[in-house]
Amino acid sequence: LFRMELEQHPVTADGLTLMRAFIAKNSLRFADFVQVWNEHKFYYVYWVGVENSVKIEMTETMLRLGAHWFLTEEEFFTKLSGLYFLYAVYFAQPCSPKSQIRVTPDQWKIVDPMHREMITAEASRQLT
Repeated sequence: LFRMELEQHPVTADGLTLMRAFIAKNSLRFADFVQVWNEHKFYYVYWVGVENSVKIEMTETMLRLGAHWFLTEEEFFTKLSGLYFLYAVYFAQPCSPKSQIRVTPDQWKIVDPMHREMITAEASRQLT
């Protein structure tokens, strides 16, 4: 049910467009993700309403979407895009109080290998 709700949410299509544009850059840099975020004017996503409750709901949906990409996808750049999406959404949210990124202990076990994979990927790119 959770996955179906995400797939049908309007922000999912926009998020996928953003993610695909970043992946097409073939970059590991967060600065390149931010450039794509700005090029796609993704900051307008918070113009969904003036009420804080609407902005909180939108933020929490986007955080679940980013966590889904980061924690369940197999492809490295999709996972990296999910991580960057989480980071960008968390710090861009205009909500008060800020919505939190929630990760279970089992999900946390995915983070360490991903971190190691990112370090390896960055090191190999510096050598080429």
